[in-house]
Amino acid sequence: MHSSFYKLYYSKYCEKSRRKGIAHRMIELLVDEAKERGVIEISLDATDDGRKLYEAMGWHENSEAMVKDL
Repeated sequence: MHSSFYKLYYSKYCEKSRRKGIAHRMIELLVDEAKERGVIEISLDATDDGRKLYEAMGWHENSEAMVKDL
């Protein structure tokens, strides 16, 4: 069994780029790539604004982070 750990350390947004579906599409691409690589769970830290997006995309919050089971 091969396992890998990847972490996105920093992300930032530009106000004029908000609410255009860019983050949603980036998360879709991340999840698709993770599935192809055999990843079974993704976790991340989220801001209050980001948490809304992740929850709408099926992520849930645990005691440490936002989590997506693949």
